Amino acid sequence: MAEWLLSLLSHISLPVRIIILGAVPVTELRAAIPVAIAMGIPPEAAFILGLVGNLLPIIPLLLIMPWIFRIFERIPFFQRHWGHFIERTRKKGHQVEKYGALGLLIFVAIPLPGTGVWTGSVLSFIMGINFWYSLVALSGGAFFAGIAVTVASVGLFEIYKYLFNLEILAGVILVLIIIWWIIKKRRRN
Repeated sequence: MAEWLLSLLSHISLPVRIIILGAVPVTELRAAIPVAIAMGIPPEAAFILGLVGNLLPIIPLLLIMPWIFRIFERIPFFQRHWGHFIERTRKKGHQVEKYGALGLLIFVAIPLPGTGVWTGSVLSFIMGINFWYSLVALSGGAFFAGIAVTVASVGLFEIYKYLFNLEILAGVILVLIIIWWIIKKRRRN
């Protein structure tokens, strides 16, 4: 899929192709980052391009998801299969249902097929998670998935050498702990 898409977009510059590859639901950053590295883009640039591409569809997806589901509910084929789709999606996201936005972040952060921002957006709508919590959770999950994919593509020591120093990593962890604490505190109230 990634090769076909890249050949289809061959007239566009390589960085833009990687961003598009990161935004497409089948490939997302799970394919964009390794493909970028394989094509000679430095790991830090591959991470950023893949992440930017993966973040682009989040806001439009969250905004149009209710509209899309209302349209699907009117189509007879989807009416027959709607319950099965919802049940299957909920089975994939049982932890999301249990932990809300934090579960959504973890779900998207695990770089496995079917756990990206596209599926996460559907889950956030089905589970009724607030727009802003969903936005933060999906973005954070994409960030951590990007780190995992880049580390897997390049190796832990190489990624440390190229992308992170200890202060940046500590700052990111601190910000995520604060976000988690705020979400947890608001859920209690």
